[in-house]
Amino acid sequence: MKNPVPVSKSRTLPPVKWAKPLNGLLSSPEVLTLKRPMTTNYARIMGLLLLGRSSGLTERPDSRGLITVSSYL
Repeated sequence: MKNPVPVSKSRTLPPVKWAKPLNGLLSSPEVLTLKRPMTTNYARIMGLLLLGRSSGLTERPDSRGLITVSSYL
């Protein structure tokens, strides 16, 4: 994968600076009025992340803490 996604070590969630632009690319982006939104506040992004993990489309974070697309595809 050209651009692996960095994740936190404790919760293995991508940072907000990654989730915010991805939310804007969705056909119906969520509008958050929070002052400091967290990645978990983006329900659709979290759903896509969980779908990727459970279906095997993405692989667990490597030693550098990056999520990558499965090499089996």
